[in-house]
Formats: sequence, C-alpha cells, structure tokens
Amino acid sequence: MGRTINSFSLSFIFLLLFAGCDGGLVGTSTGPKVVSDLPRLPKKISPVIPRSIAGGNRGTNFSASTASKPHSISNSSRIQADTQQTSSRSWQLLQPSFQEIDSTRISVQEVLTLLDSEFESILYFCTDPLLRAEQCVIEAGEIEAFYDETITRQMIAIHKTADANTRETDIAEDNETNELREYYSSLEGSSVVFNQLSIRTDPTGAHRFKLITSTDALLQGRELQLGWSPHYDQITYELNASGTANQSELFNYRQNSTGQRLTVQRNQSNTESDAGTMLIEVTAQSTDSGDVFYNARLDDHFISGQASEETAYAYTKEFETEDGAYFQEIFDVAGYLIALQECSLETGHLCDDIDPEDEIHELYISPDEFDKAVDALGFDDIEVINLPPHVRDFLIVESDPDTPLWLRDEYCEGWQPIAGEIELFCFVPDLELDDVAFVSVNQDQLSIIPEARVLIAE
Repeated sequence: MGRTINSFSLSFIFLLLFAGCDGGLVGTSTGPKVVSDLPRLPKKISPVIPRSIAGGNRGTNFSASTASKPHSISNSSRIQADTQQTSSRSWQLLQPSFQEIDSTRISVQEVLTLLDSEFESILYFCTDPLLRAEQCVIEAGEIEAFYDETITRQMIAIHKTADANTRETDIAEDNETNELREYYSSLEGSSVVFNQLSIRTDPTGAHRFKLITSTDALLQGRELQLGWSPHYDQITYELNASGTANQSELFNYRQNSTGQRLTVQRNQSNTESDAGTMLIEVTAQSTDSGDVFYNARLDDHFISGQASEETAYAYTKEFETEDGAYFQEIFDVAGYLIALQECSLETGHLCDDIDPEDEIHELYISPDEFDKAVDALGFDDIEVINLPPHVRDFLIVESDPDTPLWLRDEYCEGWQPIAGEIELFCFVPDLELDDVAFVSVNQDQLSIIPEARVLIAE
C-alpha cells in the first residue's frame, strides 16, 4: 500500500461517518464516532534523555535497524579526556540501560512516523470494522511506507528533540544534524513493508486506541504493541521478541501541563546474556528544558539523581552489601568523575553534610529533595502500606480472582531490599490502582499479599 493508492480515502471515510440516519452513523441514531475520533499516531513518546546518562553521540543512532542495538560511546566524546581520569561507577551502571532506552525510543518513533504517513490508507481499510467496534486486521505486505523529505525532517526532530512535531527552525544546525540529514536523505524513495497490523478501540480504557504491528526492516524480529489516549497524555509501547519467552520491554509515557514521566521495565529472559533486572523512571519538565530526575533499579543497585546534557549526579546504594553503604558521584558526559563521596553507617552518613564547593555543590540532591522536585512536576506520590518486611520483590496486578496470578495484567513492579524501604515503578494511570492485588515474587513462586494496600497522595 503506497501513497498512490486510495488518495481519496479520507474524504470517503468522512462520507461514511456522516451518512447515517438521524444524525448517527451507519443507520443508528447514536452511532459510534470511533473512526472520526481516532487521532493520528503519537509524535512524542518520551522526554529527552540527556547525554550525560545516555552517553555517546545521539546523532549516530541513524536508524532503527542500528538504534535498537546498544552501541559503544563515540570515540570523539573522549578525545580530549585525560587518560588518567576515573570513570564513574554510577555512569557505568546507568549508561548501557539509558542508551538502550533512547535507542528503542528512536526505533519506535521511526516506525510510527512511517505508519502515520500511511494513516489515511489504514483508516480506509479499517472503517467498517472500527465502526462495528471490532478489531481491524491488515495482512502482511499490504502496508508499504516510503521515506521522503517530510520523513527526513521528522526523523531529524526525533533524534534531536524526541518530538517529531518540532519545527525545523527550532533545531540546532550542527554536525549531528548534518549527518542525520545526509543519512535519511539517502533513504528517500526507498520503502518499508510492514507485517500484519491490527488496530482497535477500547472506549473504557485509559488507552482508548491500540495498535500491533512489526516490520522486518526496522524492529529486528520484535513486535510493537502501542496504546494511546486521544490527548496523548497516556502512551504505552511494548516490544516483544517474536518466539522468545520472557524477552520484552514495556514503556509507559505520561505527560501533563507541568511534567513528563517515562517508566521502563525490561523483563528478564532465560538467557545468560540478559543484563538482568532493569526498572527505570525519568521525570522531566513539560518542555524538555532543565534537568531530568531519574531513579533506577539495576539488579541489586538502586540509583537516583538528576542529569543535564553535560553533567549528572547519582546517589547509588549497593544492596549486595549489608552495611548500608552508598556513594554519591558527579560525572561528565564521557562518564568521568568530577566529584565522589563514599558513605556508610560506620561514618555516620557524613555524606549527608556536604561542604559547599562552587557549582558542584548545586548538583547534590538529597533523597527528600529528589522527592520534592519530582512531586513539583505534577505526578502523585504512590505509597505502599502493610507490605510484610520479608517480601523483597512484588507486583501490583489487576484484582480478578477468576484469572490466574501469572495471567493478570501487571500495573506496577516493586522492590523492598530493606524492610520499610520500598521502591515502586508503575506503568498505568493512578486511577487504575483503585482496585488491585499485591503479589509476592520469589523466583517462580507467586502468592497473594492480602494485607498490602496502595495510598495515593492528594
């Protein structure tokens, strides 16, 4: 399906929509408006991830075919560095996962941009089933999207600003921009053929519109599942490896008038090569200006901090040890230490009393200050109460006693490395946490925690 097919499709759809009797659709007085209300695909699905924690040269992730693979830091980013400098331990933990998140974001946005260029044709094929509130399925090979000048402009915006709608005049012209333009211009005239695509509506859900598809050209055997709301304030996207159990990545993007939040979960696989547990949350201002705040569980480490393009701060706890040790680091875009404070119970947590030192002091932020900064960006604080102290890993799932625990929809993943110290990562709107069940996870054993509850701060 190229652009030359069904050029009249959108007009035809509107004729169908308004051809019903009594002001309704398809012969009903209150017919569904599902097709006319169906918004275009999302143009923004993540805040900008700063280079200081993602590392490397964002402009080198040219296409989803390469961006979906973690890649090493560009040599040019360390060319001026002193070879005697010490790399930050926090950066070494954070950078591979954040780089993977940003690369996956670019991969998904490239797919969505190409699909959106064929959206009128997709609606043409799907008008009848969507009007009947049924799932529409388009067979493999029917959708073919072409690179052109518009796609090139949008892909530059995606790489540079994470928003395909960013105006060309608002994007800085530099070497990266030129490299991106040269690469995507070389693709103009070529096309991407999509495998089977399905699209449906769910009037009762937070994500009213859902799409599933894949393409061998860009997603490398992974299937994309996308859900989005009419105002794009709730977006989820999930990539599942075809035919491989327990290999998936789930992304939940939320935005409001004051902030953005992206929460990411990578499920463990059965292979030894998998990096292990990864849960990350990034909170930013609504306009991608200023620092971002992040927290992450990476195996048995918990890291929180703030990051700008050139420098970042990390507060890192290592739960493999039992002495309550943690360390605080400030590092640059190449991952080299600017400042380090190591702390433990034996020293009375002297790191809590950092002496001011020029601009470096401004980067340090205590856990309390971190929470206040995130709260100011307009996201409710979710508290877990009555969690038994022996529970280390747990899930918050849908409350449906007729569904086995392992089949229930998962809303949040939590971790209690120390009794009373709970870290929570949620993937759904707060309103979906009103009626939930808590499930403890002990290797492959799942069991209900009847006494645990969720409290959402007003």
